[in-house]
Amino acid sequence: MVWALRRAFVAVEHVKDQRLRTVGVTPAQYGLLMHVAGTAGLTASEIARRLGVSPQNVATMATRMEDVGWITREAHERHPHVRELHLTDAGRAHLEAADAEVSALEDVVRAHLGADAEALRGLLETLAGLDASVDDD
Repeated sequence: MVWALRRAFVAVEHVKDQRLRTVGVTPAQYGLLMHVAGTAGLTASEIARRLGVSPQNVATMATRMEDVGWITREAHERHPHVRELHLTDAGRAHLEAADAEVSALEDVVRAHLGADAEALRGLLETLAGLDASVDDD
């Protein structure tokens, strides 16, 4: 079963990656844009913890995204050496285009699964809690 989950994940991620690239967004950029949009004012370190990657990776990607005008870095009001990330209008536009592609893919997945789609979503949500329950044992 674990292998089937992995194969399904890889297949869906591959199609998602292709769709995101049609709007000029990489999967990593999409993850960063989603986090910055979801909680404005996060630092690169905070986003790195949420994404499970190194702060250096996020800082490098943030620099590139700042260079193309998708995000800005602004000084924290109480800690001027800390830089908070914020979306620009261009970043928001790229995120909206990427969201539309991901939403369209979700429609394709739902159609492919048919009546089982919502049941599968529930099962996947249950599995998402596995990490916490395994740690408790």
